[in-house]
Amino acid sequence: MAFTLNNADGGIISLQNGYGDEAIWVGTIFEGQEVASITRAPEQVVDQSWERRKDREQEFAMTINILNPIWYNSLSDDQKTSIENWRQAWLDYPNDDNATEPERPVGIF
Repeated sequence: MAFTLNNADGGIISLQNGYGDEAIWVGTIFEGQEVASITRAPEQVVDQSWERRKDREQEFAMTINILNPIWYNSLSDDQKTSIENWRQAWLDYPNDDNATEPERPVGIF
């Protein structure tokens, strides 16, 4: 069964898969936030968007999240625009079932 870990505002902290007593998560700190509640995850989140979000997280961990400001400032305006468009495509990707996985801009990373 898939379930979401939610913060006090009802926002989703994370999606987890498991069986047993999911209530043990309530009151714990996960990814810097306290888990206030858990709910059963909608199936469509489990099927598509969750996996796409995980793919995006992994891609950003190897690229955008480790950008050096000095290196970034040395890029041309066209290269910066390519990075911005690629990043936005990744941000939109989990919510668009028809989208294909965005490809890294050639020769930048």
